[in-house]
Amino acid sequence: MGLSDDKKNYHFARNLKDNNILYPKDLKDEHDKLYLQVTTKNNPELNDRIKAISNTLQVNKYEDDKYIIFPVNSIESMIDESTQMSNCVRTYIEDYSNGICQIYFMRYKNNKDKSLVTIEVKNKKVVQARMRFNENITNEIDKIIKKWEKTLTEVDII
Repeated sequence: MGLSDDKKNYHFARNLKDNNILYPKDLKDEHDKLYLQVTTKNNPELNDRIKAISNTLQVNKYEDDKYIIFPVNSIESMIDESTQMSNCVRTYIEDYSNGICQIYFMRYKNNKDKSLVTIEVKNKKVVQARMRFNENITNEIDKIIKKWEKTLTEVDII
């Protein structure tokens, strides 16, 4: 009995005798890439749902002279956030896509690609706001998030 086409393709795509495959230089980055592939392959509609939710949650976007807060818009952005912040936000992909929680990213306005704070919202309330390594937020950021929280609009996700 031979290998299925999927197993054959996987075998040829991953030469397990190659030390670069067995011992990647950045194991965490390689893990994140594979996690993204598995997540999206197992549920291709997931990213579409996340994009639709993000569009709906744009009503809660915040911006001032220094900061911007915006909803997650893709699986890839959640994985990137998790990597940059060394947190577990990647494990919220399913909950976010099913409307169980809302996830927002807070950034400096002049550096929107660099993670600053990961925020979880439920029922128009911030239930978590954490900086890198799950550190507590600063007093300045806390004031901004509390101000933003007061403006949150209830949205029907699903």
